[in-house]
Amino acid sequence: MIPVVEPPQLEKDLRLFFGPNAMKFMSLWRARRLRGKNIGFSFTSFLFPQAWLLYRKMYLTAAALTVAPIAIALFFQSTALSNVTGVTVSILGGLGPRYYVDTAEALVIEIRSQSQTDEEARSTIAEAGGVSRPGAALGFLIFLSTVALAIVTKHIH
Repeated sequence: MIPVVEPPQLEKDLRLFFGPNAMKFMSLWRARRLRGKNIGFSFTSFLFPQAWLLYRKMYLTAAALTVAPIAIALFFQSTALSNVTGVTVSILGGLGPRYYVDTAEALVIEIRSQSQTDEEARSTIAEAGGVSRPGAALGFLIFLSTVALAIVTKHIH
């Protein structure tokens, strides 16, 4: 059974979770939750998906979007498939804000349901959310390595 978190409390928790630029994500959440709209494309997350995802502490998603293209390229050894996979990763990255908002809501509800006190819940939500500047830097390094690898590979062939 999914625990019930009343909307005023959920909004406060989400603002705490989102941290910087909370209002942007709150407007996406309201549009999706209250009006049923599917919005939330970001050109920043489209161009730099790993950096954006790691900045927003979405570590598993960033890992999957990093490892999947490498695994596909190694397994199928197809340049065309590698190119399609790269575009797919960017498109999925562009949809990152939408996924982030949905994931944040589910995580906040889960944290609330498992916390004994309001203070414990707020502390856990703040720690789980927010941003990671080192994560963004790592994501940007991943991006630069990918570009460098593509250039080197192009020159080898």
